[in-house]
Amino acid sequence: MNITRLACLVCLAVACKLAAMPSPVNAKPPAPKPSASALAPAPAPSSTPGCDKQMTVGEVTLCSNEFNFNFKTGDVQFPKPLHGRTSDGTYRADRGYGNLHSQIINLIGHVVVHRDASKDKMGKPVEALTMTADQAHIESKAKFYRASGNVKIVQGNMTMTAPLIVDDEAHKTIDASGGVKIVKADKTLTAPQIALDETTHVANLTGGVHAEQKPDRSFDSTQVLYNTQTEDFKAIGNVRMQFPANQAVPVPSPSAKASPHGSPGPRPARSPSASSPAPSATAAAASSASPLPGPTPSPAPQRT
Repeated sequence: MNITRLACLVCLAVACKLAAMPSPVNAKPPAPKPSASALAPAPAPSSTPGCDKQMTVGEVTLCSNEFNFNFKTGDVQFPKPLHGRTSDGTYRADRGYGNLHSQIINLIGHVVVHRDASKDKMGKPVEALTMTADQAHIESKAKFYRASGNVKIVQGNMTMTAPLIVDDEAHKTIDASGGVKIVKADKTLTAPQIALDETTHVANLTGGVHAEQKPDRSFDSTQVLYNTQTEDFKAIGNVRMQFPANQAVPVPSPSAKASPHGSPGPRPARSPSASSPAPSATAAAASSASPLPGPTPSPAPQRT
């Protein structure tokens, strides 16, 4: 059922790339990065529909009806709902805050990050992806992204849920922890923690891995190591697999065949049917103890 490939390739290598947002692409020619003076109450017209006030924090363009900014510290707050569009998708949240100098932004409340369908480096199509979470933390300079609180990722017929997902692009690691669950069609995988090292291409599932495929296949192991390139798979500790047979073992039926020398052999006795009860030990013993039947004796003459 290849459920480890589902967890590592589909989820970690694709779906967990939840917040690597590239620089925004606007419908109009890109405007220069706003300076401190450009952040005055009269911002330039927004290229994003429904955006009254817009600013750029690192690789994220933020749109909201209201924001508060400190010229000295660079702190910025969005007390009202905000949204924006990147080169490959959109996002929205109830509110947010961050710092322009350090290029850090935090999205709070009903966070939705959507990525449009695209193609990978090999030209293969990649399905659209949507992530929802309670909070999202984005550090553009450090290439560090974190989603926390009821994180849910949906891509095609694959759904992944976890309390915390961290994508550290600088160190090329992706971690999902706190109880990870991945569902794709009739396959389900659960593990307390899943970590992918993009340098070695090894995914490490720890804490007790359980996978199942309806209706009656399952796999359990303490730890699983999986290479997403070579597809090498290793299960460590308390490994248990259940793959029930789909067909019953056939019962051979007797047939009258010629003996090896070509002469007809003795006719086999009729074997009892599968539904006939087996003879008891007592009946078998009595049968073996009885002598073979002889000729029938003639009746004695009657006396007159």
